[in-house]
Amino acid sequence: MRKFIVRLGIFLVTLFIISISSCKNFDRNAGNREEGNFQFYTEQRNNNANNTPDKAVKTGQLDFTETAKKVLDAVVHIRSTQITPSVDSKMQPQQMPDFFREFFGDRFQMPDNMPQQPLFGSGSGVIIDKKGYIVTNNHVIKNAKELVVTLHNNETYKAIVIGADPTSDIALLHIEGNNLKALSFVDSDDVEVGEWV
Repeated sequence: MRKFIVRLGIFLVTLFIISISSCKNFDRNAGNREEGNFQFYTEQRNNNANNTPDKAVKTGQLDFTETAKKVLDAVVHIRSTQITPSVDSKMQPQQMPDFFREFFGDRFQMPDNMPQQPLFGSGSGVIIDKKGYIVTNNHVIKNAKELVVTLHNNETYKAIVIGADPTSDIALLHIEGNNLKALSFVDSDDVEVGEWV
């Protein structure tokens, strides 16, 4: 059993070394590169008008800055406000076992006329149509009494829920605004297995 564990350990260490060394940049002509500098590559599609096959072009380290610039105006912040229901009688300290009530006393006694407190939640969404339709998660807007959407330029709008599906955790909101930037949809049939989407 001990031989098996030793062999397994050697195998795992060897596998780790091979996986790390495969990520290194082995360009021997680059004299000023630091040892152990990792290089990751992404593919960039070449969309020619004559529909020639795409060629993968090495573009350097993985970078999403260009994508972020394109979509930033369509990503929104959503703030939801909920009103908590009045305090449930089951939560009242009077329902605590006698041992705890004697130990803590009336220190945690809540008044009968406790006012309702607002709860705030937040999340993100994406504008999918210039008419103001926004897709977000259902848990972001669930039981909300008020929804406020803030755009990247800090403009705020009141939103209404058009529809929600708790099973798939998706919701559709609508805001009334002008000159809204929306994300465009792409054809999922054009995407290949292993491609960044």
